[in-house]
Amino acid sequence: MLAVKAGGKMVFVVRADSGFPGEGTFLADKVTRFAALETALGPIEQDMTGVTIMGDDGRVYTYSEFPAFLKEDT
Repeated sequence: MLAVKAGGKMVFVVRADSGFPGEGTFLADKVTRFAALETALGPIEQDMTGVTIMGDDGRVYTYSEFPAFLKEDT
């Protein structure tokens, strides 16, 4: 999956795995870095594993890299 343009703006893709068979994967598209990070915190608080954000440059950020991901927007 690639970060894609939506209405001329780049989309950040948030992804998380439930860790339980049959529960599937959480996916959400967000337009801003902050919105993507805010969305990623929800699954983390619910103990979902493998929470990642695909950035506008196609790079995938893991939980430990979220501070660096947010810093790139400033």
